[in-house]
Amino acid sequence: MKFVKFNIIAFILFNCWIGVAQQLPQFTQYMYNTISINPAYAGSRETLSVVGLHRSQWVGLEGGPTTQTLSIHTPLRNEKIGLGLSIINDELESFDKTKNPAFQNADAWFFLAYKNDAIVGRIVVIINRLETNDQGIKKVRFGWFDFVDDTSVSEALLEKVAEIGSQHQLEYMEAVSYTHLTLPTIYSV
Repeated sequence: MKFVKFNIIAFILFNCWIGVAQQLPQFTQYMYNTISINPAYAGSRETLSVVGLHRSQWVGLEGGPTTQTLSIHTPLRNEKIGLGLSIINDELESFDKTKNPAFQNADAWFFLAYKNDAIVGRIVVIINRLETNDQGIKKVRFGWFDFVDDTSVSEALLEKVAEIGSQHQLEYMEAVSYTHLTLPTIYSV
């Protein structure tokens, strides 16, 4: 019987899909949704547990991220093991050109880096026309810069930023992070 259970669990684990999103989901209600942070909590409440949460960020501002989660977990009978399922829906409308008013004055290009048919990096290139045309600041920005531990991937992504900056006669590259808005990093193109 244990062999059958093992095979069923192994079959489920090896037939999972990988999802790629634009940002990591944000959880403020950790005490209610422990399984989304740490899967080891599966079955820890000694009964079937179902939790659904919704989070809206930047309330009142158009294009704010929203996150919904549904978690189900339960202990297995006569075993010291639990079984759980966590479903996360994360929507970031700030990249939607029809919903984010910043795109009235900015252009953005979204790039993914692939290696052996797998995504290994991403970057967003942004040109703010108010800065470049009206204020005369000749810079291209980049953000959402994420990559695996491979120098060639990061170099290829940054070369795309420099290429777009050169095509638009811009002189500088600036890294922008929402967590470090006051400390941008400036590079020469």
